Amino acid sequence: MGLIQAILGICETQPLNNEVWQVKEKKALIDLEKASALKGNSAVYLKGKGLAKPILVIHTGDEYRAYTNRCKHMGRKIDLVPGENKLRCCSLGHSEYDLDGKILKGPAKESINKYKVRTKDGLLIIDL
Repeated sequence: MGLIQAILGICETQPLNNEVWQVKEKKALIDLEKASALKGNSAVYLKGKGLAKPILVIHTGDEYRAYTNRCKHMGRKIDLVPGENKLRCCSLGHSEYDLDGKILKGPAKESINKYKVRTKDGLLIIDL
């Protein structure tokens, strides 16, 4: 990530295609067959469709996880750190979190919110 990106709070993580996910009955549902952006070690975010806050969704290759996509320091978005099992804020402070959402280092003082997720019938279900 470059200095200009960090100053502006521009993340590497891209939004998930709106056609492959929906919000229904206090759950975000992602069609994993159509969500090619969530293959292997990857991350996307969900925004809109009635969500109170954007959600970061990651796939570690072994499991899926979801978090509120807001750093506890300046409220900027969060990225999955390529090749590492941790998350990092896209701001200059670069607060880092483990995959449980707990703060590892940086100016943030609190953990990020983690959502309960599960898979069923080809869907990733995120309890909101």
